[in-house]
Amino acid sequence: MSANQSVIKYAEGFKKEDLIRYKLKAVNPQGRSDGFEKCASFDKGGIEVLLYVIEDFAMAVSSLNLITTAQHIEFFKKILGHGPSEKFKRLRAKGPEKYVDLMMQQENDQGALVEVVNEASGFQALIHDFIKLYCTSTDSKGDLIEYLKSEECRKPMKASVSEHQDRMEEL
Repeated sequence: MSANQSVIKYAEGFKKEDLIRYKLKAVNPQGRSDGFEKCASFDKGGIEVLLYVIEDFAMAVSSLNLITTAQHIEFFKKILGHGPSEKFKRLRAKGPEKYVDLMMQQENDQGALVEVVNEASGFQALIHDFIKLYCTSTDSKGDLIEYLKSEECRKPMKASVSEHQDRMEEL
């Protein structure tokens, strides 16, 4: 089964505490600091590391109140190592019109339709495509489900039930 090459393994391949963390600092228009957050960086590793870093990044930018795709991209580039950064740049260059914030129509209090920017929708599309660069399978979800049903994902004797449950939920 090709799933052995493409799924996230039961045994965690990295330790979160070993990842290098960068300080992301937001500056307001007046030039004063609006605060900072530390975020894990992605230099090397597989899809599991990338997914963890993206989740960590999402929490960091949420607390920094970054709302536009341009802001997200500027900060995301800071946490990428050289190799991933080059992939990210090439991906953006392929379809810059694809990665812009979308306008949506929404009803206001009076029932009139107004256009509203769907904040960071372009960045979400860009991250979705970036993740695809690190997925080697054409059916990642199906492969992972098959892998979870396999003998390799049985609870190890050394693991407690709660540790096993936490890992299965994470997968």
